[in-house]
Amino acid sequence: MARPSTPADQSLPLPLRLRLGATWAGLLLERLTRAFWPALAVLLLALALALLEIPQSLPGWAHAALLALLALGFGWLAWRGARHLAWPARRQARDRVEQASGLPHRPLTAALDTLPRGNHDPYSAVLFRLHRARARAELARLRAAPPRPVVAGRDPLGLGAAAALLLVIALVVAGPDWDRRLLAATEPRFDGAAAVPASLDAWLDPPDYTRLAPIYLGPQAAGAPIAVPAGSQLLAQVQGGAGAPSLVVDGQATPFAQTASGLWKGEATLEAGQTLAITQGGDTLGEWALQVVPDQPPSAGFREPPAPTERQALALDWQAADDYGLADVKLEIRRIDDPSAAPLTIDLAELDGSRKTAAAKTYKDLTAHLWAGFAVELTLVATDELGQEGRGEPLRMVLPERIFTHPVARALVELRRRLTVQPEERLAIVRALEDLFNMPRDYGHDSVVALGMAMAASRLLYDRDDTAVPQVQDLLWDLALRLEDGDVSQMAQQLRDIQQRLMEALENGASDEEIEALMDELEQAMQQYLQALAEEMQKRLQQGAELQPLPEGSEMLKGSDLQKMLDQMRDLAKSGAREQAMQMLQQLQQMMENLQANPMAMMQNEAMQQALDMMRDMESLLRQQQELLDESHRQAQDSQHDNYPQPQGSTDQPGKKPMEGQAQKQEELRRKLGEMMRDMANQLGDIPENMGNAEQSMRDATGALQEGDAEGAIGPQTEAIDQLQQGLNEMTQMLLDQFGPVPGLGQGRTGVRPGESRDPLGRRSGDGATDAVDRIDIPEAGELSRSREILEELRRRMGDPSRPDLERDYIDRLLEQF
Repeated sequence: MARPSTPADQSLPLPLRLRLGATWAGLLLERLTRAFWPALAVLLLALALALLEIPQSLPGWAHAALLALLALGFGWLAWRGARHLAWPARRQARDRVEQASGLPHRPLTAALDTLPRGNHDPYSAVLFRLHRARARAELARLRAAPPRPVVAGRDPLGLGAAAALLLVIALVVAGPDWDRRLLAATEPRFDGAAAVPASLDAWLDPPDYTRLAPIYLGPQAAGAPIAVPAGSQLLAQVQGGAGAPSLVVDGQATPFAQTASGLWKGEATLEAGQTLAITQGGDTLGEWALQVVPDQPPSAGFREPPAPTERQALALDWQAADDYGLADVKLEIRRIDDPSAAPLTIDLAELDGSRKTAAAKTYKDLTAHLWAGFAVELTLVATDELGQEGRGEPLRMVLPERIFTHPVARALVELRRRLTVQPEERLAIVRALEDLFNMPRDYGHDSVVALGMAMAASRLLYDRDDTAVPQVQDLLWDLALRLEDGDVSQMAQQLRDIQQRLMEALENGASDEEIEALMDELEQAMQQYLQALAEEMQKRLQQGAELQPLPEGSEMLKGSDLQKMLDQMRDLAKSGAREQAMQMLQQLQQMMENLQANPMAMMQNEAMQQALDMMRDMESLLRQQQELLDESHRQAQDSQHDNYPQPQGSTDQPGKKPMEGQAQKQEELRRKLGEMMRDMANQLGDIPENMGNAEQSMRDATGALQEGDAEGAIGPQTEAIDQLQQGLNEMTQMLLDQFGPVPGLGQGRTGVRPGESRDPLGRRSGDGATDAVDRIDIPEAGELSRSREILEELRRRMGDPSRPDLERDYIDRLLEQF
């Protein structure tokens, strides 16, 4: 065997010796490859077949024969290669370096060459030394020669490359199961049947309520257990292999069921266990460490203790959580003095199970319930999708009870309570209802209340069914609410309901269309509720109620503020920020609860009182101006008659003296209007332009009256009334913008209503389209006949040419209204 270097090579520089050694190693690799590539190709083919489980799929004898054939082929080819292997010589390495470097005159051979023995010619020695020196100078340009491919020429069909490519494919197919496949390929089975390679597919399907994705069971590293929800369904399928597979959980084996030839399926529900394995014929196809996680019951509790609002609604600030998802949250109420009574259950939130946490501040009006005023125990109950309940710490309190101020309402509520405590005393309660019925002045001659009390008494007297008492109690409560606050309570409950529906829709991910529809309903419900508040306040003011100032530290709630909040909620919901929309809805609920706590106080403070006083003064001035206009009409009609001669010796002009008093009144009204305009500028910061026009018209009317021209004063006075009416409407709108929805403004309290019609001369016709229904008196038959007679007389006078032009013009414009 030739060495990679010789003593002669030791005289060469170290870098060159390294290049010669690398070239010699390349020549050795070429000859090894040339000698053993057939054996290597057989080995690659055998590994590829084993990884693809081809031998395992054959019968035992065929499997063994294939193994023997491959082993014999590999051995013979390896022996044959070893026989023909020749080690490369050192001269061959030097020749390869010189060829690869491409230098002429073979400098490496020249550098190592010597003179023949016996030649001592000095000239030859000198020339030889020069020749070697030049050759050694070229040695630095020599480079190592890389190995040359030798298989391509000896393997024209590319069988070696095909075997290598097949092995790469087999490695990809086998994946992490390569070691098991190689081991199985060396163990042929002699049971007489072909052993189809076993393939395993297994996964865990968590329960639907967890909303977790299926877990594929691939190779699992030791010490890393798989977290599995309790109740998960194991689904496994084995195809091929020998024998029935088994599912082993903590040592307990369950056989698979055969669904077809060579196909096995197994199912199991995992409630507990730490290890999971699937075996077949003594082989373990898969093994995993498990951590079965049980479903925990939800938790629930109050963030703040429940407390009554100003209006005795129950404020519930609660939260709940579950490990997978909440189904609903309820409030359970039990009477402390009667634990055996069935509890009262109130739904706080109905969820779809997609939310793990929920929190809200809910308002529930339980003043209508029969337990109002009783000591109760409140428990928050949360339920998950599995049906498990989580109960919070019970809290005790007295259920809020509404206090009625109307005497008849208070009496009806007391009778309702007596029906709860002493249902056997029906007769005494009937007599009490009859006594109340016989005092119509106490309930304002309200026919609805009278009919309701009569119906309640009749039901108690004649209806012995078990449902009679609860229905009568509901009726008495509705009558008490009607007497106490009209439609306010009903509108307030409707507003709470739509707020709750909107909150649930935002929580449960409702569609944008549904959210938008609920927003529209909320806006309409708020308008109806504020309208009911305004009407109730107006009713109380007419009955002599006094407006109370706001408590110190309170803030005014404007209609523009509510509309702004609604618009912001719409924008947040449309943009997907539903959490923020829910928070704003909770703020709106709290604001509305505070508003309904004391509607008269919330709508009133010192500044608003001054504004309302200003409105009343303006109404009074408008009425006085109207009376002055009526006097001017009468004076103008009297001045049309020329058959009133003046007494002899009189120095007064006709109609002059009576005009002085009217001119003085007109000037006083003008000065009063000026003072109101100054106060209005201080209060509102602005003055309607119509007020200045009215002041100028009053000035013109004063001048005409001072000259004794009643007919000339009618036009300016009519214009002043129109301008005052428009200014009053604008002033009302300014107050609404500044103070919010103020009951009594624009609701028919002013002397001249915005929609009230007038006759052609600016006087009220009494036929306004916006008059309240209770102000319309339906005429009787005699009154209708009298009206027709007046209309015919007006038409007759209109056709009389002897009538004054001013009167005929007035009648003409008056008839246009009919």
